[in-house]
Amino acid sequence: MTASNDRGEPPAVRLHGSADAHGRLYQAAGDQTLFQVTQHPPRRPLPQASTVQVPFGLAGLPRRPAATFVGREQALTELQRMLHNGRGTGMISQTVVGLGGVGKSELALQYAVRHRETYRLVWWVEADKLTQIQAGLAALTRELVAGVESAAAQQATPEEAAAWALAWLNTHTGWLLIFDNLEEIADIEPYLSRLAKGHLLITTRRDIDWRQRVGVNPLRLDLLPRTAALVALRERTVGQHHPDTLTTRANLARWTGEAGNAAAARDQYATLVVLRERVLGKDHPDTLTAQTGLARWMGKAGDAAAARDHYTALLPALQRVRGPDHPETLAARGNLAYSAGKAGDAVTARDQYAALLPAITRIQGAEHPDTLTIRHNLARWTGEAGDASTARDQLAELLPIRERLLGTRHPDTQSTQASLLHWTARAG
Repeated sequence: MTASNDRGEPPAVRLHGSADAHGRLYQAAGDQTLFQVTQHPPRRPLPQASTVQVPFGLAGLPRRPAATFVGREQALTELQRMLHNGRGTGMISQTVVGLGGVGKSELALQYAVRHRETYRLVWWVEADKLTQIQAGLAALTRELVAGVESAAAQQATPEEAAAWALAWLNTHTGWLLIFDNLEEIADIEPYLSRLAKGHLLITTRRDIDWRQRVGVNPLRLDLLPRTAALVALRERTVGQHHPDTLTTRANLARWTGEAGNAAAARDQYATLVVLRERVLGKDHPDTLTAQTGLARWMGKAGDAAAARDHYTALLPALQRVRGPDHPETLAARGNLAYSAGKAGDAVTARDQYAALLPAITRIQGAEHPDTLTIRHNLARWTGEAGDASTARDQLAELLPIRERLLGTRHPDTQSTQASLLHWTARAG
C-alpha cells in the first residue's frame, strides 16, 4: 500500500486503463472494474415530415449531363411522354431497361436536368444495393431538414432517416426520385408501397415483368450504334460535307444493312449518293462506290427490278472510271445478273453470268471462290431459263471441285449438292 503524503492525505489513486464501448473502464493490471457514466444529450426528434417545405428546384444529382447527347432524342421524348401522360395525381413510375453501358443513366440524367424546372425536388439515389438506397434516402432527409433540424438528421439511424424521407415524399407532390442501376427489385418494393405521389424513375439491367411488378411498360434501350452517334458528332463539329463525315455515313449505311435493316441502309445510301455527287462529282470513285451500295440494298430490301435498273445505269460509269477488270466493276456485273434473275428475267441472268465467267476466271483464277460462285449461279439461272439438263451437268462438274477445296460439309458445297439433286430431278 502506498504511504500517505506529507499532509496526511490518502494517496491518489491513478488508474491506467481503457474503456470499452459500454463505458466500462478496465485497469491495466488489476482485476477491478469501474464504471464511468457517459452523458449523451437527448436525441432530437425529426420534424413532422408534412410540415417541412423546400424551395422549388432543389436537386441532388451525381454530376452534370454530357454536353453532347446524340442518338437518344426519341427515347428522351418517349420518357417525357410516359412520365407526363395524365395518369392522375398519384405516383407515376417508369423504368428504363437496357444492357450495361447502353446509356440508361445518361438518359435519366438528361431528363432530370432538362425538366428540372418542372419539379419541386429532383433526387438521385444509387440503387445497386439496399444499403446504398437507404444511404441515398437518408441523404435526402439531411438535405430537407438542413437548417431546421440538422442535428436530428445526423443522430437518426439510416433506417430512420430513410423512413422519414419516404414520409416526406408521400406528403408532398412535384418531385422526381431516380433509383439508378437497380439490381434487385425486392430492394425497393417496400418503398414503392409507401409512395403515392410524385414521379419515380428507375434504371436497371433487369428485364423482368415490370408491368406486373411495378405496373409500367418499361422503356427499353437498345445499343446505340456508335457509328450513328459518330455521324451526328462529325456533322456538328466539321459539317455534313466533310470527307470524314461522308466516310462515316458510308460505314453507317453498310453496317445498318449488315445488321439486317436493308430498307434503312438503302435510304442512307441514297442520302450519301446525293451528298457525294454534290461534293465530289458523279464520276468520283467514292460516289460510284456509294451508288453500288445503293443498288445492292435496293435489291436486299426486296426491289430487284430497281436494283437491276440501277446497276444497268451504273455499269458504264464503272467500266469507264474503274476499268472493266476492276473488282468493283466485276461485282456490279454479277449483281446485275442476279438482280435480273430475281426480277423475273432468267434468260438475261443466264446470259450475263455466262459473259462474266471468262473474265472472272482470267482475272481471279479457275478455283477462286468468286469464280466458283459465278459457276454455281450460272447453273441455277440456266435451269431457271428452262434448261434443267445443262444446269445438272454444270453442277455435276462444279461439285467435285468444291468438295476438294472446301470439304463436303462446307455450306457452299452443300448448296451445290442440293442444287444438283434439284436439277437432276427436274431433268428427269
